[in-house]
Amino acid sequence: MTQAMQVPQLALLERLVDSLRAMPEVRAVALRSALNTSQPDSYTPIDLFVVVRESNAEAQLKLGRAALQSIGRIQWVSLLSLLPPQLRALAEGPFRIDLTVVTPATLPAYDGWRILLDHDGLLRERARHSILGDAVRPEHVVELCDAFWWRIFESVGQLKRGQVWQAFHQLGVCRDNLVQIMRWRRDAERPFEGFYNLERYLTPEDQQALAQTLAAYDLRSIAAALLFAADAFDPAA
Repeated sequence: MTQAMQVPQLALLERLVDSLRAMPEVRAVALRSALNTSQPDSYTPIDLFVVVRESNAEAQLKLGRAALQSIGRIQWVSLLSLLPPQLRALAEGPFRIDLTVVTPATLPAYDGWRILLDHDGLLRERARHSILGDAVRPEHVVELCDAFWWRIFESVGQLKRGQVWQAFHQLGVCRDNLVQIMRWRRDAERPFEGFYNLERYLTPEDQQALAQTLAAYDLRSIAAALLFAADAFDPAA
């Protein structure tokens, strides 16, 4: 079975990029979804950002809508953000398409996106200057440690006040911080991808420690999960 058959949204992506290429205002296009990885599947959304010449938000939004409608079979379009314009469309399949329109001034930071179109070399230049910044630096660890331990501190107060849902929320944030530390330990190539494909990189001990941070809707259960998270959170491991 070919990749196009396994991942049918690739044909949709090709049509969308062809439409964007035909628009003179469009200077560059980049893909930043999991379609850019070695393991996409039929559930993977399309996530593009499009770089256009300097223009107002209304013109950028109009261009984004026109690009989506040009590929046909669009069932719904939502506006997620006006500045910069970010659209989310549901295409027949169903497939999700996220399309963000930016200018050179609002170009996002390089995070591993794949360049599909780059008339002026802008994306290649941005990627080249950003690659050295992809490594985990000491200040990243310090910032995450601060965030984690303050969340633990706040959670204790909420548990004492019986604010179960708020404590439950704080536990989830602590788990996110723990996942980031684990990712940094185990995945040097893509250290900032959060939960994505996390199972491929964690050791059985990591998996068990992370599972112990899951809790029921119960003060004792949440307190125990917070203690497990605190035990597992070791930046030096």
